[in-house]
Amino acid sequence: LAIARKGRYSLAVLSPARDQPWAPLLERASLPLFLLRRNLLLRGNLLPLRHVLVALRGYASDRYVLQWLAPVLGRPTMVTLLPLPQSRVEEALPSLPHNNAGKSHLDRCLRHPVLEPARSFIRVRQGPALQQVVDELQQEQYDLVAITAEGYGHFVSDVLTTMEQRGIGNECAFFILKPPAPEKSNAGNYDGGNCDTR
Repeated sequence: LAIARKGRYSLAVLSPARDQPWAPLLERASLPLFLLRRNLLLRGNLLPLRHVLVALRGYASDRYVLQWLAPVLGRPTMVTLLPLPQSRVEEALPSLPHNNAGKSHLDRCLRHPVLEPARSFIRVRQGPALQQVVDELQQEQYDLVAITAEGYGHFVSDVLTTMEQRGIGNECAFFILKPPAPEKSNAGNYDGGNCDTR
């Protein structure tokens, strides 16, 4: 991560040991991360990712997560979009976005060009955002989980820690779109504009 920060790399691909927790890596990262738990490389090529979960946080950066996935999605791919509540108030409401802005955001994500060749659908769950992600990973087998880490990434850290404690999702990879480090830019105003798939 220090080398990636110093060299201004766009992405870090890491394969930590099975007993190494992921949350501390996320806290130290200042760039997007591709975390692998098993060998997804075959003769230098990434194995097709057939079943992908995209946890939608409700921010503009959700669309950048989808853009980052373009080079790694195999065909045919099944992509599940899991819209998550942004606040405790929303956690008490039905899971589908309950206002026009939320519905519009979900519709834009669902119509993203990256998903055109994929079979995509929306998963509806209720309860706290963390529990929704954990429940989904307990009930379905995914090759990859993609999520945006807003701010300092506390929510994603909680997801990774809970997964490790419960022993779920051990074989899936994670793509985490991490905002730039606070000393480089204002992470609170991050709009994903510095990300591309080059």
